[in-house]
This record gives sequence, structure tokens and C-alpha cells, in this order.
Amino acid sequence: MDHAADASALRETLPRCLCLAAYVKQRGNLTILAEEKKGKLSGEDLALAVRELMEYLKLSGAECTAAVEKNRAIPAPRALLFFDLFEEAAERLKLAPAGILVSFDLRDAEQMTILAEGEGDLPPEHWEKKQIAEQGGSLAAEKEGGEFRIRLSFPFSEGGSGA
Repeated sequence: MDHAADASALRETLPRCLCLAAYVKQRGNLTILAEEKKGKLSGEDLALAVRELMEYLKLSGAECTAAVEKNRAIPAPRALLFFDLFEEAAERLKLAPAGILVSFDLRDAEQMTILAEGEGDLPPEHWEKKQIAEQGGSLAAEKEGGEFRIRLSFPFSEGGSGA
């Protein structure tokens, strides 16, 4: 048994495993919080959950940032789609040291943009297509070289004026 190879493999896979475990935990937390807040989640609730996943991505050397423009409440189904898309992207990308930036823009619409640098694949074109369409949203994803841009947008909803 090659212990050095085992240790190297563990160092390589551990951040992704921890990220997946954090996703499961935070997905449950967001679901419970949405029930407590009558079907709404704030941009900061969402950013906090994303930031926990990012802490584990940082273990592989990636720089990660999440920002919220105008923290307000949005419908939980949309917030959960944002969170699920971030997890899907994090799973598919092997991040370069430049890493990943996630922006939640809740000023005039409800939009999440993921900018990332690395290797990997975009989420499949059909990712949650029915759910997104039912809520009047759109998903755009493009890859150019090692740069990824993924945007999930929904029209403005009366989610609240801050949370």
C-alpha cells in the first residue's frame, strides 16, 4: 500500500467531499429557514450558505468571494435554485488559484452570477430547465478557455424589502 499516494489522493478529494457535506447541511438549513420565514429567504441567508461551501473550496487553493447587492427577501424556491446551481458548478469545476466569484444582485431582478476560472464543465443545458421556466427565469452559461460565466435570472418579485 502506497501511503504517500493515499495521502495525496485524500488531500485532493477532501475539499470536494467537505463541500458536498456542507451543501447537504446548508440545503437543509435553508429549507427549514424558508419555512420559518413563510417561504422567503434573504440574499444574506443565501450568501452565508454559499460562503460555508467556499471555505472548503479554499482548501484546494481557490480564492472565493460571495457578494449581495441589495439584501432583500426572495421566494425560497428561487433562492434554493441559486444555491443548487452554485453547488452544481462547484462540483463540475476544478478551480484555478484565481477561483470563483458569486454575486447575488437583488436590486431590479433576482439574479445570481458565477464567475470562475479553472477546468471542468458547465452545468448541463437542461439543468432544472422546467423549474426555472415555471418561475419565469433563464439560465445562461458560457465557457471561454478557462473562464466560466453562469447566470441564473428571475424577474423581480415582491419578496420583501430586506431581511
